[in-house]
Amino acid sequence: MLFVRVLGPIVVEVDGRVVDLGGQIPRRFLAALSTTAGTPVPDAVLAELVWGEDQPQQAVATMRVIASRLRSAVGPADRDCLQRSEFGYRLAVRPEWTDLSRFTDLIAHGTRLLTAADAEGAVRCFDPALALWRGLPWLDLADAQSLSAERARLMELRDVAVEELQAARLACGQTTVAVADLIEAVTATPFRERRWELLALGLYRSGRQAQALAELRRVRVAHSSGRASRCCWKAIASVRSAGCAPLGSSVRNAVICGVRAWPTWCWPGRSWCPRTTPMQLARRSPPSTER
Repeated sequence: MLFVRVLGPIVVEVDGRVVDLGGQIPRRFLAALSTTAGTPVPDAVLAELVWGEDQPQQAVATMRVIASRLRSAVGPADRDCLQRSEFGYRLAVRPEWTDLSRFTDLIAHGTRLLTAADAEGAVRCFDPALALWRGLPWLDLADAQSLSAERARLMELRDVAVEELQAARLACGQTTVAVADLIEAVTATPFRERRWELLALGLYRSGRQAQALAELRRVRVAHSSGRASRCCWKAIASVRSAGCAPLGSSVRNAVICGVRAWPTWCWPGRSWCPRTTPMQLARRSPPSTER
């Protein structure tokens, strides 16, 4: 079976064996075909993605040679996945044969499980989804501006999955692992309020109440309009004043409510509505490369 990985440099596997695709041009050719979810890519569009402004004079003939070599590389059982029609070349692979489809499906399923309070099931979805991420999607086409919107969608989806994996871990008692990962996450992207909220909850549950409240003060200063941080602040403060055990029902509800509300994923420059959920992000179809 052929499997295509595009979440990073393009990789093609046949029955678990990595295929040698050749140099940069064949890799860009195959990466370009993988961007359209199985629909044909017109020759002009494909040539621009592969060579940019440095197209050879006989671009169509050159692409025919590239396609022939790639068919030989994947072997006789899968050579028909690279098809040619009057509309252009296309990569005919099922969605489930790509890491992209598996990534979005796992995150959507994990979101449903977490919303249904199945935190352990959510962890089993988010964790392997994030393991599929190897870097910038379609890295071989890093200079292709036509992929900017789809890359941004996938990067946002990954950021959300990072956060909701830790929310699920907190909800099912994996506090130590969640706190360690959240410290790394807030260092990498300190502008995402959700990570600070979850870190504060994890610290509080670990018995580090003073540090948890200090983190909430920091995030409230930086994100004074965040509803979720105020919810977490009140939950932790109420538990603290009542003298209850760390992460009682109030704080646990704050975790779950924060997951369901999705209130604070946006910041200036992002195009998504604050109420966009991971499932909606995962379901958005990639833009066509046709002009």
